[in-house]
Amino acid sequence: MWRWRPASGGLALGLLLALLISRPWLEAGMAWHMGVQIPLLVVVGALLAGHWRARLSPPGIRRYRATLLLFALFTLALWMLPRLLDAALHQLPVELAKWFSLPLAGAALRLAWPHLPVILRGVLHLEAIATLLRLGWLYLQAPERYCVSYGIGDQQSLGYLLVIYGALYGGLLAIKILFLPGGVRPLHVESSNAKLS
Repeated sequence: MWRWRPASGGLALGLLLALLISRPWLEAGMAWHMGVQIPLLVVVGALLAGHWRARLSPPGIRRYRATLLLFALFTLALWMLPRLLDAALHQLPVELAKWFSLPLAGAALRLAWPHLPVILRGVLHLEAIATLLRLGWLYLQAPERYCVSYGIGDQQSLGYLLVIYGALYGGLLAIKILFLPGGVRPLHVESSNAKLS
């Protein structure tokens, strides 16, 4: 079980500080805004969730795993909307909501994940890959801008980035399943050895 360590807390706070300092540059481009800043805010919450896990009993987390998961998924889906990125650039309440809700979503997902059924985890992995590829293709093929604040070039850069994310995600997931301990391959090897014996 992941325990809170000073290194994790320092990394989370350092990352948050770096995001605050680099905010003007990250929000200057759509690819940096949605493809870098938003995921890293989620990572900040996931890192900080280790501290909360140490204070919460596993049965208590397990009882609210569905609520935590739904909150995380809804929040992440909400911040994939291009219009909300526009609003965050020009409306302070929306910008503040982004900086609070995304770390909370990362923390909620980190807390709920160990208590989810294996099949549900697999479905979520596949849906995340499909969403990245689908959105990437959509941004690449769109004839017009979805964000008023960003140009068509920024939108296409985000499309390429999301496709790369989806491909890397799928590749890493395949490596984990096929080659790492606990994946599918060891089960096949064991069954083959059993048949030979």
